[in-house]
Amino acid sequence: MTAPQFVSFLLCIVVYCLVALTTTGSLLTPIGILGLFGSPLGTEGGGYALIFSIALSVLIAFRVIPPSAGSFRWPVFVALCMLLNVFSIGTYADWRRNETIVRFSPDRQMQRSFFWSLRRVFDEPQFEVHAAVLKDCVPYIWSYSHMILFEVEPNTAVNVVPYAWIKECGITRTH
Repeated sequence: MTAPQFVSFLLCIVVYCLVALTTTGSLLTPIGILGLFGSPLGTEGGGYALIFSIALSVLIAFRVIPPSAGSFRWPVFVALCMLLNVFSIGTYADWRRNETIVRFSPDRQMQRSFFWSLRRVFDEPQFEVHAAVLKDCVPYIWSYSHMILFEVEPNTAVNVVPYAWIKECGITRTH
C-alpha cells in the first residue's frame, strides 16, 4: 500500500466514524442499516436506497471530483454513501409511518422521527416507541421492522404509551 492509499484509508475510517456518530450515535448502526442485523424496513426500500446511494456517490466522488483530489475521493465516497443511504431510508420510513397513521385515523397519536429512533437502536431496555396511536382506547405501536402498526397488550402498553392515554382509557396490567 502506498502512502497516499494509506492516507485515503485512514481518512475513510475517520469519515465513517464521524458520520456514524453524528447521524446515529453509534459505530455499529450504519452497518445494521445495511441489513447485517436485520433490515430496519423489513424487506422494503433498504436495497433500493443502498443502490441509489452507491451509484450517486460513485458518480460524485469519481466523476465530479477531479482526480487531482487524490486521497480525498474515497473518503468523499464513504461520506456521501452513508449520508445518502441514511437520509433516503429515514425519509421513506418517516413518510411511510405517517401515511399509515393518517390512513388509520387514530383518536390520539405520538410520533418520533426515524432519526430519533435510529439513535436508540441498541438501547436496552426499550421503553420508548417510534410511534404510538390510540383508537377506541386500543393502543397500537409502530414497527420499522415490519412497517406496520400493531396492537399492544395492556401489560406492554402501560410501559410505552403516554400516561394520559393510560389514565383516559383505564389501561391496566392484566397480570
